[in-house]
Amino acid sequence: MKRFAAHYIYLSPRRILKSHYLELDRRGVLVDCQPLRQEAEAISFYNGVLFLTERERYCDSGRLLSVLQQLQRQYSNVTAFEILELSGCLLQDYMLSASIYQINGLNLACPAFTCKGNEAEHQLNCVF
Repeated sequence: MKRFAAHYIYLSPRRILKSHYLELDRRGVLVDCQPLRQEAEAISFYNGVLFLTERERYCDSGRLLSVLQQLQRQYSNVTAFEILELSGCLLQDYMLSASIYQINGLNLACPAFTCKGNEAEHQLNCVF
């Protein structure tokens, strides 16, 4: 079992969890999601927002970022969370193996999958 926590965990538009952790089995299947009440040795904490994708479809952060940036260009007036929804990348079936991505430096109310000059406004990292 592996546990991952963050400031926010984005599961769907109606399920944005603050200070929670995810628990995945050795196959990468989500088995639990609980509030983070205290620091613990067995939990890896990440700044920003975590979200789950289907491992088979989005196992490459470069490919995922490309999809998100392309959607951002099409829909320039929507939030980063709405872009995640439009992309179809969020894990829908919790019986499938998941990848966990971290977005750091995300303004929760503004578009974030854009770049300023050569520097990205955010970081997208695959953590599992």
